[in-house]
Amino acid sequence: MLRLIVESDSSRYLGHRVGASLALIGLIALFALAGYGVPALLAHYF
Repeated sequence: MLRLIVESDSSRYLGHRVGASLALIGLIALFALAGYGVPALLAHYF
């Protein structure tokens, strides 16, 4: 994750910056979905 942050900030190539930024946003969204979805799913069944 730290590598994605550094690459999105300091890469010379725009494509690498965009790719690293999108991967980082996707990873953060995945953690947010898991952090919200798993407890909501458990609360629904219990």
